[in-house]
Amino acid sequence: MKIGVIADDLTGANATGVRLARQGFEAATMVHYNNLPTSDAYNAVCIDTDSRYAREEVAQIRVKTVLENLTKWGAHVICKRIDSTVRGNIGVELDTVLTELGEKAIAVVVASYPESGRFISEDTYKGQVDNPLSLNRYTYVENNPLSFIDPTGHWSTEVTANWSINEAKWKWAEATSNSDRAYWAGRAEQIRDQLRQNGTAEANIMQSTDYMIPEDVVNQIAWDATIKKIESNPYGFGLFVHSANAIQYAPLGGLAAGSLKIVKTATSVIKNDKRLVRAAMEMGKDPRVQSEADNLVKSFLSGNTNPGKGSKSLGFGGIYEMRGANGARVYFKNVESGIEIVGKSNKANQADVIKVLRDLYGK
Repeated sequence: MKIGVIADDLTGANATGVRLARQGFEAATMVHYNNLPTSDAYNAVCIDTDSRYAREEVAQIRVKTVLENLTKWGAHVICKRIDSTVRGNIGVELDTVLTELGEKAIAVVVASYPESGRFISEDTYKGQVDNPLSLNRYTYVENNPLSFIDPTGHWSTEVTANWSINEAKWKWAEATSNSDRAYWAGRAEQIRDQLRQNGTAEANIMQSTDYMIPEDVVNQIAWDATIKKIESNPYGFGLFVHSANAIQYAPLGGLAAGSLKIVKTATSVIKNDKRLVRAAMEMGKDPRVQSEADNLVKSFLSGNTNPGKGSKSLGFGGIYEMRGANGARVYFKNVESGIEIVGKSNKANQADVIKVLRDLYGK
């Protein structure tokens, strides 16, 4: 099956292409609306018409041209991407696609992905009387998107204590006993009470009913902030960071409190093979197994060369396997800077992943 995507900007075209690639398609993004790839290797083509802010007649011509080219290419499905904040020449471009496809064409409108962080519906949180901005249920991040982010629509990440509440929610989700869950629920409520006593508006406090932000998203936010810091001071903090493979802060024992040391790092090349990407995603569906895999790597880098149930050589390509009791499997190679992670699996897809690794590294 061939899929043709028409997007009015490059970001939208790329975002759709990434999702198609994750589903196993060979996707390409084209930045010139009148071009198509000449290779037969692709079965998904995402074309940027660059028409979001063009005049209506220009947008119409570009969309028509792309549609004609995709039809000649043999597209079975046409996807007209709509901006998640409803910008652009939406009506004109949709009318053009439907007109060109004819009366038998069926249009299916799909809502934007919630994880994109875009909101087009009324907030479920009704707000607080003492915070007028919160009473407008279509207003997010206090109308200040340059300074704040609001992943749930309910609370402000600018209130740093909310990150502690979010972490308590992680601990609650990982807890295995009712007493542990009660402890972390109580800890989160203590932080909320402290915020209230300090005068923080209820609208800006993370509530028990709010979705927690996953750890990988929090880490990405922190990493983005670090990159900004590096770029803002390239000859100070930036030069220090780039001079080391990794930096570890030691607030307690071992080294002198508050000192820094160079440590080994873990890098991943899983993204280079779609089969391994799918296997890693399958493993990550179980939070326990994903957490176990992360802890195996952390333990190994801290000096324990046999974490979990131990590690062993696969007998080819210098590949080793770390194993966890809950089924996590991490495959790696030793490199000068630390370890290079080449694959991840659970018990169910372990054999499939080893087969792929043998194909890649067993020659």
